[in-house]
Amino acid sequence: MVEKPPRRKLSGAARTLVWIALLAGGYYALGLLALQEEIGGVETRLLWAPTGLSLAALLYLGPRVWPGIWFGSMLINVSLERPIVPSFLIATGTTVGLLCAYWLMRRAGFRNEIDRVRDVLALIGLGAGLGMAIGVTLNTTVLTTYGIGVPLEYLPRWFDVWTYFALGVLVGTPIFLVLWQVFPIRRIRLLRAIEAVALLGCTVLAALLATNSAQHPFYLVFPVMIWAGLRFGLPMVAPCAVVASTMVIVAAEQGHEAFAGESGIPREALIQAFIASLTLTGMVLSAAIRQRDAAHAEVERTATELVGVIHQLDRRLRPRITPPRRAAESLRSPPELTPGPRGRDPTTQ
Repeated sequence: MVEKPPRRKLSGAARTLVWIALLAGGYYALGLLALQEEIGGVETRLLWAPTGLSLAALLYLGPRVWPGIWFGSMLINVSLERPIVPSFLIATGTTVGLLCAYWLMRRAGFRNEIDRVRDVLALIGLGAGLGMAIGVTLNTTVLTTYGIGVPLEYLPRWFDVWTYFALGVLVGTPIFLVLWQVFPIRRIRLLRAIEAVALLGCTVLAALLATNSAQHPFYLVFPVMIWAGLRFGLPMVAPCAVVASTMVIVAAEQGHEAFAGESGIPREALIQAFIASLTLTGMVLSAAIRQRDAAHAEVERTATELVGVIHQLDRRLRPRITPPRRAAESLRSPPELTPGPRGRDPTTQ
């Protein structure tokens, strides 16, 4: 019988290079997909998914894969036929912003499971908020300086870029973290799998009703997100949020009249506000439920340990008491008489 030679595992440097190449390719592919977004025949940006993928990669693999972000952003800028120097600076600004977001979230104690409310707040405030603001500031300065893109003032352009960068982190980072943690899929119960499929089906149905009916009942999607948060947590909240967000964006691109109110607020801003509200509802509820369950389990564990300690102290400190059976036997038997000196009966004395 011939033994097969053992497979050679990639070294640490080789694995890092593979991850960098995959991250650059994923960034480029998602960026090209996001560039196809149009609402009313006008090119727009609602959600920049590459930022979500990049931050998730940094959180899961570490900062060693940052060149993948830079190369992916560089490829996107070159595909837009931008000059080399501003493309280099924009790619650098995007990478610096995502690295800052990663560092700030790790300093705040962020956990990839996002099973605490503080993790959600760190993702919102430090990842999507402050971290993306740093990168967007650098990028907007380059775009304005070189006169690239739509000739807008600095602040409106900054806010526009920051909005879709931040929304990409808010929606994209949780789903990519979930995918990295779930695969390969482990054993799950059949009823649980059926419920998960039904949940996704209800998400699709609610989004279809919200975008295609005349009344546009967008509130129908929120009970589905509450269901996902209560029953499954982040592993189903993130996919449901992505499905609902994608269907809303596609409906807007196809010319549906969703979010076409007369409030004076731009349609793109209403869509982004809906996606952010929907995602935050599911994430905050999921984190609060998981944090409550963890606290309840900790209380039960502490109570069990305390009961064990009390039992041990009780056994050690309990006084030694003669068992009742031995006490009864000692009462029945008469005391033994000790003979007197020289064998005389002491009763005759």
